[in-house]
This record gives sequence, C-alpha cells and structure tokens, in this order.
Amino acid sequence: MTALMHSEEAEMSVLGSMILSGEAARDLGREMEALDFFVPAHRILFGVLRDLSLFGEIDIVVLRDSLLTSGKLVDVGGVEYLLQIAHYVPSAANARHYAEIVKAKRYQRDMEREAGDLVKIATSSEFETNDQRFAAWQKATGNVHRSYARSNRKAPTIDEVFRSVDQSICSTFVGEKAPSCSTGFASLDAIFGGFFPGDQYCLAGYSGDGKTAMMCELMFRSTMATQSPSIIFSGEMTKEGLMYRFIQSRTGVQVNAMRSGRIDGTEYQMIADAMDEFKDLPIYVVDDFNTIDDIYTECLRVKSDHGTLNVGGLDYLQLMIRGSRNSGVVEIDTMVNDFKKMAKELQFSTLLLSQLNRESQKEQRAPELRDIKASGGIEASCDVVMMLHRPNKRRDGVESADCYVRKARFAAPGRADLEFVPNRGLWREVGEAV
Repeated sequence: MTALMHSEEAEMSVLGSMILSGEAARDLGREMEALDFFVPAHRILFGVLRDLSLFGEIDIVVLRDSLLTSGKLVDVGGVEYLLQIAHYVPSAANARHYAEIVKAKRYQRDMEREAGDLVKIATSSEFETNDQRFAAWQKATGNVHRSYARSNRKAPTIDEVFRSVDQSICSTFVGEKAPSCSTGFASLDAIFGGFFPGDQYCLAGYSGDGKTAMMCELMFRSTMATQSPSIIFSGEMTKEGLMYRFIQSRTGVQVNAMRSGRIDGTEYQMIADAMDEFKDLPIYVVDDFNTIDDIYTECLRVKSDHGTLNVGGLDYLQLMIRGSRNSGVVEIDTMVNDFKKMAKELQFSTLLLSQLNRESQKEQRAPELRDIKASGGIEASCDVVMMLHRPNKRRDGVESADCYVRKARFAAPGRADLEFVPNRGLWREVGEAV
C-alpha cells in the first residue's frame, strides 16, 4: 500500500480531536466507521472512543483505563502513543476536515482493491456468458459506490421527505401512471395498492392449489397494466412447461393434448391467437439458475436493457434450498433477506412463492401466517403476504376461491374474492370473462 492511500497524520488528528471534545467524538462516531482508518491501532482507538462518547466526556485517563480493562492497551501502542495522539492537535475545531481526508483515503483504498477484483473478473474463466461477467463487474464497482453513498449520506429533513412524498402523490393524482403499481387484479389492488418498487411480496399455498398459476397470472396482468418488464424464475417447471400452462389458461386446450399433438385446427388457431396476443409482452422466463447471484445477474441484465424492472417472481422458496445439507429456517431467512436487499437495490418488486404446512387443511380452516413453512423470516421481511384458499365450492365448473392478504405493511389485511377454473388452471376476478 503506497503512502498516497492513507494519511497517518489525518487519522491521528481525528482521534486527537475525539479525545479533546466529547461533541466531536459523538459526531465523528456517527459519521465514520473503523474501516475508514488504515492503521490497525487507529481502528481500535476509534471504536473505543466512539463507545466512550456515548456515556459522556472523554479524557486520557478514561481512555487508558478502558483500553487496559479490555486488554487492548498494548495493541494501540501503550500510554506513550495515547499521549502523542492526545497532544497531536491543539483543538478539535478542524475535526470534520481531518475526517474528510481519512474517508477520502479509504475510498481510494477501496477502489484500488476493487480494481484488482475487476481484473480477476475480466480474466476469470468461471463465467459462462458475458452477461454474467458484466453483472459481476457492475456488482463489484457498485460496492465502492454504495460504501461512499452510505458514508456521505445525510439524513433528510422532514421537509425533504414531505416533498418526495408530495411528488409521488401528485404524479398519481394528476393521472400519471405510478411506477410498477398494479397487480392486474382490482380486488388485490384495492387492499394493498399493487406492486411497488423495493417491496417484497409472498404468495403462499398448498401443493396443487395453483400457486404457480396465480404467480403467472399476477405477473402477466401486472406487466400488461404497467408495460414494465417482469421476470419469472421457475425452479419447479421448465420455461416450456410454464408456457403450456399459460396457453391452457387462455384457450382451455389441455396441456396433454398440446404435448401429444391431439388437437384440431380450431384449437390450434386458438393457440396461435393467444401466442400472437401476448408475444410482445416484456416477460422473461428463466429455468436454469442455482443461486441468488444467478438471479441477481438476470434481473440486472433485464433492468439494464429496459431501464426498469416491474416484478421478479420465484417459484418457489423451499425448492431452492432442497438438497442443502443444512436446509431449513436459517437458509430460508437468509434467502428472503437477500431477495429483499436485491429488491431495494434494483428498485423492483419481488414475488416469492412459498409452501404451506398441512395444519389448516387438517383443521379445515383458512390458512394463517403461522402455516407458512419456515414462516419467521418470510413474515418479518415481506411487505405483503398473500395466502390462497380453495374450499372446493364449485358451480358450473368454477370454484369460489379466496386470496387472503394476511400482512400488508402499509394497509389493513383483507380478503379478495376470486374464482379458480380448474380445467384451465386459471385465476380470475369473480364473474370475469377471460
């Protein structure tokens, strides 16, 4: 590491200012972090000074005793070095200026380190496609930018927040389309408003209850309403299988008939008309992925191509951890949190499918949040949790079904009355013609 990449004098000046002024110690403790310092002893000292500042004023004796008690006094150079730092600056007046120098040097070090990572990405043979390589490249460069943004971000005033909210309200009030808002189901929009960028949604149901069909219906309808691209990650079915199912929902022609070729000319024309109607929708289907990084890569590619991304749907959570040696609650919680971070970073909605346990079926009741398999992380992280319920009340080949909204972070829970058409695998509004 060259001397250009750090300033020992500026680091000592920051620490000296913190010893001289409790106010400076509290301010810099909030604005800086230990990794901003290059010298290991300075990182230790900063952490101790920041902690001490929370309990009142700091002096050299209190600092020495704290380091002695924690066994870190030798690590920072002993009492002699503490005295040197304490007398390094005459006052704390320029503390913020010294802090800016220290942080600037940290950004240089971060960029130098990331530059090395970029070289590895450029020369690595582990990437199968250029899309994967560029996504890894963008993610690596984004790490430095996010670190810089976090460090320099100032809390907005209430007036700034009001203006941001006012702009959003006015854009909708005057008739402009709110970005990525509609689910395509008016009954669901009436409960929680729709799909909003950065929010996470969960759709839960039993095996065979039509979770996949409902996810596809939501994403097709939402994409039609917003004309913003969406992407489906299918871990259970192939992309061709999903397309067969969607065509069946629109035409009534059964999947087995299409796959075996047992259709007539009229049915084929219906299929052709359905494909022609929906072929230009910006919906992507991915059935070859293994990790959250694979999903991130595809989402980033779509957003880069279109400038926006509506919804990313995963079918389904428990399937992604199947076969993991330690599969269970911890893996589900980690995955849900990773999806939430991705939604906030790329500003799109995530729709995660989840299985339910069988308790509510045994008890013949509508499902509750506690019925979601590994429900802790899902319930905590998701902004909206929807639960399908089909009590098998059928008339004229159509089931009365419900979609319970058990959690809505910005709205009251509710229930959407829907219909399910079993022979088509189709979810629709009550009485809706499709």
